[in-house]
Amino acid sequence: MDCTLCIEFYSLIKPVQAVQIKAQAMQTFVIVNVYIMLYSLYTTVLDVSKLLELIILVRRQLGSKDPYPMSRSHDALQPATREARKFLGKAMSEHYFKWYHPILALHQPKKIYGNNLGQPMLQKNVLEETNFKFSYLIDAQSMMYSPMTSGKILAKLINATNIDRLDIPVGWTQESLQKQHFVFVNQFIWNKIRCLAEIVAAPIVLKKQQTAGSTPLGDLRDRQSASRH
Repeated sequence: MDCTLCIEFYSLIKPVQAVQIKAQAMQTFVIVNVYIMLYSLYTTVLDVSKLLELIILVRRQLGSKDPYPMSRSHDALQPATREARKFLGKAMSEHYFKWYHPILALHQPKKIYGNNLGQPMLQKNVLEETNFKFSYLIDAQSMMYSPMTSGKILAKLINATNIDRLDIPVGWTQESLQKQHFVFVNQFIWNKIRCLAEIVAAPIVLKKQQTAGSTPLGDLRDRQSASRH
């Protein structure tokens, strides 16, 4: 097999494998690392408009004084590498990155967007959970890590998503759709975090109330309340 092709394939597959290995690690905050690595993967290695950074242990070509290039444009890659890169990007989009697509991430998107025609007031609306096809649990877990609460990476993931112009509803642009989708997803994630926090806090609060009621002071209050009746 051509050495150049091997290098290109290795440079394409190695970053994907690194994400998989990190995702399987049993470490604290591993989800945050995976989230950032997926963002990097999506916006560099799998983006055919960007250069592919070549991972080469030996920079000098065999039998030549010319060094290997540090990176190659998509068009300069071997035909097999170009096809593999596009296929891998499509597969990753289907399994993960379409969460950030303003059209593919929603049920009945034309109904949601079509009734508003790009009006700013749409940003004030909060979609129900049933409007989304995905749970966004990875994003919610990452948002609970303080450096991620601003949602900047979420916005960048959404802005990096290409939308077919035929899918863009009347009165909208790709930029306005991406901006609106960030508002929808960001609100949805924080609503989910609040709901999960309430579920976790409920038994803790109940236990404290029960503990307070079993103290001598709590017993005295109960007897005083009973005597009044």
